[in-house]
Amino acid sequence: MLAAVQETAAWTTEKIGAIRDLMRTTTERIRKSASALYSRELVEAIFVQPYCRIGHIVDAGIAKRQTASVYLKALADLASSKK
Repeated sequence: MLAAVQETAAWTTEKIGAIRDLMRTTTERIRKSASALYSRELVEAIFVQPYCRIGHIVDAGIAKRQTASVYLKALADLASSKK
């Protein structure tokens, strides 16, 4: 039983580290390629749920609806472009 708890804790710690690394990489890429869009709140918002909608950005108070749409489109374009 204790081994299972230890394994789960190690796995969870590894996943948290991977998420933090991905957030750091995402932050760097946005700052480098789309610095006008960058905000810590925006990066956090796109990591809160597996699919980020315009409403999530609006509800978080990051931007109004039209601006949130522009932000998400720009981020999607950035994600689909080569590094």
